[in-house]
Amino acid sequence: MFNKETGKIVRYCRPSQVDEYGVIATAFYLRKKNIELNRPEDEKTLSVDDYDFFSTDKFENIKKSLKTRMPTAKENGYFALVDYNGCEKEIKKLTDIQIDIEQDINSSHCNITNLYNHDEIAAIGFLHNIIKIKQLKDIKTV
Repeated sequence: MFNKETGKIVRYCRPSQVDEYGVIATAFYLRKKNIELNRPEDEKTLSVDDYDFFSTDKFENIKKSLKTRMPTAKENGYFALVDYNGCEKEIKKLTDIQIDIEQDINSSHCNITNLYNHDEIAAIGFLHNIIKIKQLKDIKTV
């Protein structure tokens, strides 16, 4: 189960969401309704992975899990490793909302809730708490 005090989350970032300065805020925005992209409604939660779900080969196992859930993930995309507790505290200061995290008990996949209508401001909290950025093509799957 995800530990809010010490846990770290991993967010997949498309190649266009990382520039020479690092991850850009749109990597943490909720996607809006778009019929052309087969998105019938606004996203309500932010999809992430629990970095500590796997005891070994963490990035490798998360990449494997991501590719199963999202086969369109690009090898030139990135993982952003984020300190959840720091992010939660900063978002609370910025927006006065309390985010929460719900984990699928059978996988590393989690959803961050309570971001709807606050995701653009909350993105700052995520950006300020990035620990590491790693490109998928540099991660060999186990």
